[in-house]
Amino acid sequence: MSKDSPQTTEMAIVTLERLTLTYSALEDRLQLGASSNQGETLQFWLTQRFCTILAPKLFEWLEKSKHAQGTEEVPCEEILMFQQASAQLQQAPTAAIEIIADCPTKLVSTVDIKQEAEHLMLIFPVSENRKAVVAFTATNLSQWLAIIYMRFQEANWPLACWPVWFKNSQHKPVERQQLDLH
Repeated sequence: MSKDSPQTTEMAIVTLERLTLTYSALEDRLQLGASSNQGETLQFWLTQRFCTILAPKLFEWLEKSKHAQGTEEVPCEEILMFQQASAQLQQAPTAAIEIIADCPTKLVSTVDIKQEAEHLMLIFPVSENRKAVVAFTATNLSQWLAIIYMRFQEANWPLACWPVWFKNSQHKPVERQQLDLH
């Protein structure tokens, strides 16, 4: 390789399969534990400011999805509320991801968003030449947003970034609210 030729570094991509989101009162941040398809555990910290910026971008994708198109008889907001409630009813509790002491940890200040017709992908930086990607269907994203919303409430963070249709979809039976979802 000659001295003048540009160096290329390959970007390693880790696919995330499971996520656990908890609130740390000590850090006043959300702790995102992630498990990769290769069994690796990663930890990301999400601040209130970051989540407040990210949430509307996620809602925008849901609102523009082909499944959320309203009609004169049924407005888009009603369809979104129904889809949100339906997604949450389909969600089953799972075991939390155990964060191990020496797993890679990152305070997230940026995330890349890749939008496709059927999937929305979040691409988290892990290191200079390594990224972690998680792909959401509309149902998966709706379920994850419900978990983030519960953590916002637990943290007593402002709910201004959450659309009215989403907040209205959160009126559900008490027993459903008590489940620990990941």
